[in-house]
Amino acid sequence: MAISRRAMLASSATLMVPAVAHAAAADVVIGAPNSLTGGFGEGGRQVVAGLQLAAAQVNAAGGIKSLGGAKLRVIPADTSSDNPAQAASVTRRMISEDHVSVLVGAHTSTMTLSAQIE
Repeated sequence: MAISRRAMLASSATLMVPAVAHAAAADVVIGAPNSLTGGFGEGGRQVVAGLQLAAAQVNAAGGIKSLGGAKLRVIPADTSSDNPAQAASVTRRMISEDHVSVLVGAHTSTMTLSAQIE
């Protein structure tokens, strides 16, 4: 009796599940490019503090269960309050070097617009 391709794929996928389920979950890295200095610094620092608090609560509860208990890690970065070009370069760096999974910020429209264009 010949085994269909679908049955063969299903059985091989079933064999791989235990190895995947036991693999160490990678961190979910949250980039927080926000104004931490200057005129809008207080608001940016509050955004980062809120993200860190939420991440700590999720991590204390066992992480993200659907991702095998992956922990959240927040990486803040200062975009300043008055230099949109800095927001763009900080955002680029977070994506290319820090390999963030998600970005939260910048909380001022000029910084966000600059980072989006890049």
